[in-house]
Amino acid sequence: MPSSPTFNDVQRAALTAIRDHHAELTRAMADHVMTLCRWLDRLQTPVGRQMALVDFCDEVVLPHALAEEKILYAAGEQVPEIRLLVAVMRAEYLALRSLTDELKAARLTAGVVGGASALYALFCAHVEKENEVFLPALADAGVDLPALLSEIHDLLGGAEMEERA
Repeated sequence: MPSSPTFNDVQRAALTAIRDHHAELTRAMADHVMTLCRWLDRLQTPVGRQMALVDFCDEVVLPHALAEEKILYAAGEQVPEIRLLVAVMRAEYLALRSLTDELKAARLTAGVVGGASALYALFCAHVEKENEVFLPALADAGVDLPALLSEIHDLLGGAEMEERA
């Protein structure tokens, strides 16, 4: 008879699910940026690819980040040791939103490439910090990650994360 999973097993599974989802988002972001750069290398107009990246951010990345801000970061604020990290993570979310808006408004090739590259670099750094510092700190503090992940699923309508998990 198999034993039921321990709290640590469930925490690890939730952490793995979040990290896997972040990896999917990172791969999708990289694909959008690389495709945009390839189009520019061929001297093709980047507008379609530029707007595809903006749409991906507006429809997937930013709602995901906002859900994390409302749920994960709110939980992190209850852990005194990581309050400063939470403030940094929230500031990065605002910067991601701002960079998305700047990319949407870019009209020159240099602005498109620079905006897409900056957006991708910040996104990767943000995800790395969340995966390797923030989430383990929440888990170490005994925060119930599966419950928070369930709240994020509910907030996003469940489908967005289940499709990628």
